[in-house]
Amino acid sequence: MLPFNFPVMFLKVDRYQDSFIIGDMLKFRLKKLVLLISLVSIILLQGCIEIVEEISVHEDASGSMALSVSAGGKNNPLMAFISQFADMSFLDEIRRNADHASQVLKLQEGISKVKFTENRRSGSMVLTFDFKDDRSLNQALYAVGGYEKTIFQPNIYRITKHKFVRKNTTGWMMKLIKQEKENIPDEAIFDLVELKSVYHLPREAERINAPENVAVSNNKQTITSSNYVSDLIDKKTNTRIKIRY
Repeated sequence: MLPFNFPVMFLKVDRYQDSFIIGDMLKFRLKKLVLLISLVSIILLQGCIEIVEEISVHEDASGSMALSVSAGGKNNPLMAFISQFADMSFLDEIRRNADHASQVLKLQEGISKVKFTENRRSGSMVLTFDFKDDRSLNQALYAVGGYEKTIFQPNIYRITKHKFVRKNTTGWMMKLIKQEKENIPDEAIFDLVELKSVYHLPREAERINAPENVAVSNNKQTITSSNYVSDLIDKKTNTRIKIRY
């Protein structure tokens, strides 16, 4: 998900009139991300924006989710340096949206332990929460996007006691990029945006259907996938992942 709305993106598409995808947890407009990436690139020739979704699944199919965005690493002084020369007020907008998302999540049935943290010096933001089941998770994500989940809208996640499924979102991501094309000065910036998904399972994975670049931990309980946005666009990669455990 091109978590361009910080790291969780919500996109309305023509095929599903009221549907959206995860791509981030706030309405972080693409042009704002372009500005940040451009600043990173000027100061660090090999700068990178990392957007991560991390889900831990429990034995009863409940779990926790963490959505994060970081610029150049946990201990990178880049953001503190940039703030001396550039207007970083857009971070206040991100914070306001994060606060709003947190408040919405706190009102959702089956959602608990909602927390948003920010470290401006390292350029990182994290939203975490627990969910009772996949129904609660999907409904909550729709609610953050300003929608009410119905049976006619697709689930982003399907989680049971023996299976985990995440929907392919590459097509939706490409629609978002197309819509925001006029705000993108150079598509080379997509070489700097890395999308990572990390899934922690309650038991060993028995079967995994996923893109080739998926990594499995030694205990077969943590599955990780990572792609640069440029690769997803060029290869039209199917990011759907299905795991049986």
